[in-house]
Amino acid sequence: EEKTAPIPLDVFRPFYARLLAGTEKPFSIPQEMKTAFLNWISEKTGMDAAAVSDAYAGLFEQLFSEIETEYGNVSAGDLDPRYVLHFNLA
Repeated sequence: EEKTAPIPLDVFRPFYARLLAGTEKPFSIPQEMKTAFLNWISEKTGMDAAAVSDAYAGLFEQLFSEIETEYGNVSAGDLDPRYVLHFNLA
């Protein structure tokens, strides 16, 4: 049984830096991170990655766009869990 728990900020920061990559703001989510997310969802659900993409690509793109809009101007070092609503941080 899997349980959810807040992610410690020091553990989340390296992931965040890869998620919103780039050297200039606004940062954006690289295609390889989107593909990794799709593969993770596929693995967790047991669905073929193509089927997941066909069914949910629009929804995922909306989510990625929202994350880029919300956090694209925030560097990993400036993250404050009080203002990060899309991830459960400690």
